[in-house]
Amino acid sequence: MDCTELQSILDSKRFCERSENGAKILTQCLYPSADPVFVHVGMWGDGFRVTDGGGAAESALFHGKDENAVFAGLNAAGARHSLRVEGGQLVAFVPDKDWLPSAIMAVANGAALAASTAVAHITKKHESSPEFRERGSQPY
Repeated sequence: MDCTELQSILDSKRFCERSENGAKILTQCLYPSADPVFVHVGMWGDGFRVTDGGGAAESALFHGKDENAVFAGLNAAGARHSLRVEGGQLVAFVPDKDWLPSAIMAVANGAALAASTAVAHITKKHESSPEFRERGSQPY
């Protein structure tokens, strides 16, 4: 396949709109629910601030209302992808536009990992509960 044609196809699927955090863009990463991860990019001094806009926390809370699991997921993803955790969001600061693609992918992958880790914590907690053990693997 021709690279120009392939880039045209892929770029036509890009989504970008204004948000309170700058520009909101669609990534190819997915949350455990298979919803796409969006990343927000805004100017920050002479550089850029890239954030998940709280999407990872929102996704994890949707699957189970356990804030401790959400924070565990955010902290694990932050450590894994060298991101800050601020106000329930994963954040990267980069000095110039050359670093934006890497920061966007780090935040997107971090958000997907944070939500997955939180959901795994929530699932493990439910599976270890006495009610779950009494029922076995029967659905709720």
